[in-house]
Amino acid sequence: MHPRQERFCDELLENPLFATPPPEPERPRPPFIRRPRVFKLRSEQLLTKELNELWKDTKHSLIMGASLPFILFKTDKIDRDIHDPAFDKPPGVQRTKVAMEIWVVGGSKIGKVIIELFTDVAPRTCQLVVPNLYCRCGDVTKDNGFGCYVPDGETDPMGAENYSLKHTVPGVLSMAVSSDNEVYGHFNIVFKPLSQFDGKNVVFGR
Repeated sequence: MHPRQERFCDELLENPLFATPPPEPERPRPPFIRRPRVFKLRSEQLLTKELNELWKDTKHSLIMGASLPFILFKTDKIDRDIHDPAFDKPPGVQRTKVAMEIWVVGGSKIGKVIIELFTDVAPRTCQLVVPNLYCRCGDVTKDNGFGCYVPDGETDPMGAENYSLKHTVPGVLSMAVSSDNEVYGHFNIVFKPLSQFDGKNVVFGR
């Protein structure tokens, strides 16, 4: 570089317009003020009945969430106020109760389903309950949906006994009927009222 050009560059760099500005002084941070938390409360107090219902739902959710790592059946909330007098047990009648345990294959026990049988309404249909039946809606002979359960001492499946009771409340247990009007061992457990099942499935428990 020519000495004159070099001197010009030095003078240009020494110009205050190109000098690095001094750092700005640090500004003090404002003091942290913790504001009190505001809680909104209902103007009226909850009734004891409302608190009991809330506790039942919360307890049920906690138990189900702690015992089940997954959800088997996603259903709507069951309406507890639905009632049908036809399912009430007549005085002096003792109905049989059976239990069905549900397990995860290779895992732990999920729970037990207790079923009340209407032996006074459909006694022959109640005899089709097989002990230790796994949850596959029946078919304990071929395990593929084409099996048929025949009562002891008979060679043919029994026919539909009656359609006296309807699928009007959650938890109703009914036996499926084929197009030939034969009860072949498949059963239904409904989670809500299902009028489309009436006249096609024999209700025999809940």
